[in-house]
Amino acid sequence: MTNFDEERFIQLTRDGDYDAFNRIVAEYQDAVFAVVLRTVRNRAAAEDITQDAFISAFRKIASYRGGVFRAWLFRIAKNASLDYLRKMSRRPETSIDEDIVYFSETVRDDSADPLADALNAELARLIEDCLGGLSEDHRLAMVMVDVG
Repeated sequence: MTNFDEERFIQLTRDGDYDAFNRIVAEYQDAVFAVVLRTVRNRAAAEDITQDAFISAFRKIASYRGGVFRAWLFRIAKNASLDYLRKMSRRPETSIDEDIVYFSETVRDDSADPLADALNAELARLIEDCLGGLSEDHRLAMVMVDVG
């Protein structure tokens, strides 16, 4: 968005202005979703976690003490993502269909070049394999560098 006055919208949100918070959500939702999706690697879960993170941020906005708001918001999203991963590690659930949709959406190029499509798919698989081998904190750091 253009001319986004972050501090003004934070203060208005603290004063109970829901429209101001909606502007904050509109400003940051794509970046927060990208970080969450790269962390949990499940689109449906990432949508829910992103929504939960914004709800949590709204409830906790009074505790925000200044500094980089984006980092504060990303910390809330990271914590929500890690909570999800911990919960899922207690009852693992694997969906091959979800991985196929994720890869096709992230590397799809409408160039109709089968070789390029195959190379992009292989590159995506290699990147995901590498990210999967990292600890949760290191994976999140890599994703944040990529998104940020």
